[in-house]
Formats: sequence, C-alpha cells, structure tokens
Amino acid sequence: MKLAQFKTKDSKQRLGLAVDDVVCDVAELARVLAGAGTAPASWLLEAGDMLDVIGRGESALGEISALLNGGQARHAGGQVVGYSIDEIEFLPAVRPSKILAIGRNYVDHAIEGGAEPPSKPLLFNKLPNSLSAHNAPIALSNLSQKVDYEAELAVVIGRRARQVSEANALEHVFGYTLINDVSARDLQFGDGQWTRGKGLDTFAPLGPFITTRDEIADSEAQIARGTPAERPFILVGQQSLFDPLRAPAGKHTVWAYCHIPNGSTFDMTDRVEAQIERFAPGFRDRVLARSVMSPAEVYRHNENNIGGDIGGGANTLLQFMTRPFPKVDPYATSARDVYLCSASTPPGGGVHGMCGYHAARSATRRVFA
Repeated sequence: MKLAQFKTKDSKQRLGLAVDDVVCDVAELARVLAGAGTAPASWLLEAGDMLDVIGRGESALGEISALLNGGQARHAGGQVVGYSIDEIEFLPAVRPSKILAIGRNYVDHAIEGGAEPPSKPLLFNKLPNSLSAHNAPIALSNLSQKVDYEAELAVVIGRRARQVSEANALEHVFGYTLINDVSARDLQFGDGQWTRGKGLDTFAPLGPFITTRDEIADSEAQIARGTPAERPFILVGQQSLFDPLRAPAGKHTVWAYCHIPNGSTFDMTDRVEAQIERFAPGFRDRVLARSVMSPAEVYRHNENNIGGDIGGGANTLLQFMTRPFPKVDPYATSARDVYLCSASTPPGGGVHGMCGYHAARSATRRVFA
C-alpha cells in the first residue's frame, strides 16, 4: 500500500492512497462509499493525517484497504474520487516528531570522503524546519556556498521503541519512503558539528509516498515459500544519468532486480514493469528494448552463481564475516599473485565494490610487507 499527504487547489491537507495511476482522497472515498450503502470505519470519513494512520496501527491499514473492495476507488457511486499526480501538490509524506539519520552509513561513501567507516553508528538529526515535500523548491541560503544532496531511504517508525532487539526491530516499522538529505557542507564541517549544516529550511524533502511494510514483507514471504511475488520488491538503478557511456546517445538504460526462488525459470518482466509503472506512470511507453535473465539463465551464464544466486552465499551475519570459509585474510590464496574479490568474500554481494577494495588492500600488504 502506498500512502501520501497532498492537497489540491484551495484545499486543506488530505490523506492519499495510490491506486494504479491516480491518488485517491481516503476521506472522500470513504464518504462516497458510505453514501452508497457500505459502512467504512468512522474515522476514515475525516482522515487527513498520516500520523493518525500510524497511531492506529495495523488495523487502520486493513480498514483503508477495505475501501478498495469492489474496485470502486476511481468512480465510487458515480463520483470521481481519484486525482492524477499532475492535479495535486504533494506535502511531506509524514510530519514526524524527529528525524534521526546515520552518517557514513555506506562504507564506500565514507571512503569516497576520505574517512574510515565509523565503528559505531554516527547519529545526527534533521530539524523540523528542514522538512519539505516532493517537488518543492529547496531554498539556498546565503549562509552557504557548498550545498550538497544525497538520496536516502527513510524508515518510518510506527511504534514507540527503546532498546529493541534486532529480531524485533521490523515490528516497529510502519513503512519506507524517500528523503533528500540536503547539506550545507561548509557549515557542516566548519561548525564542528552538523546541526546547522543539516537543518536549514527545506533541507529534508520527504516522500512523495510511504510504502507500508506489509507490502514488502508479503513480497519477500512469497519468495520464501518458493512462489514468484505478484508485486515484487525491486531495486532499480538508472546509471546512465551519471555515466553517459552506459547507453546509446540520447537514450537511457535502467537496471532492475528482484528476488525470485532459486533456480526459477519464471519470467518476471511483466511484474517488474508493472511495479515500476506504479511509481513512474508512463514508464512502459518509453521502453525500446529489454534484456532479461532468469535465475536459471544467470546460472548458465556463470556456474559460480548456483541456481542464479548472485549473492555468493547466504545473507547471514556469519556468512558475511566468514565467506567463503573462516580465515584471517579471506581474500588471499596460496598463490601470491591470485586474490579473491567476488561476492563470495566479505562483505558479500552488493553494488559497493568493497570486496575488490579489501582484496586490493590484502594484495598491497602482502606484496610490500
């Protein structure tokens, strides 16, 4: 489920529910259905705040989902209750009491900045005045000459949490959204602490949608049961935005990946494209060509990827630290001129380059020791 906060011309804040390529006003939809003889939860008739949904817990999501029964989201009782994205102005996806962030959370980003990854989480906060919305302008202050931005995943906490165990952590997550971590780098590093550099007005655009945790959990649960997901959880990259050599002149390439049962021959093309279309309407109309590989085809291409597993092993803490087997230096081999740098070495698979980085450091130590 995808939820948002928005407004239309001359309207107050509304709670939105994404249905195909439109955004439905939850309260308006509930009132129309009530007038047509159904009985939605009474609080939905005036619903307009994401915090209200979060505070009501999982039951609220079930009650919102029930509004879609019968396929009446767009035209309930003959009345249009859906708005195209062009008709609305997104507001911050939620107005939280605090925004906590973790600095240098990506190892390669820390190294890129000339810093070692922190041994403990490096926490900082974004101030409430920095909160802004999708497509809203970012105000550039005359206090700074070095404004930077970072696209980040935002985790929306749904329940009060303190000293929560890793095993129970996801029970406290309401959903996920996007945040632009805008920074005034000269203030951030010149002040000696990060509050001002991270907290200027409009420096935290949030949204547009929150994807609730149940959608991702349901997708991954289907995979665990050995079934291709109806609505897969997808990782998408458009590298040609930053490297024009990745695509023909005037064109772009998009890379998409989703989980699927080991060794499967099922073609996920339609389901992957349908998911992207949900978040980027019109995507399919722009596709000129496709290159698709199922897990079985990945294995035929490279038999090291058993069953199509490009991760080089199980995604467990023990595997991350000890793959391919327990060894002080897992990158070195008995041959002094051969080193391992694949996803089968720590820290495992991912678009981070750290396996090669650590293999190079291993080789440097060995050669010049």
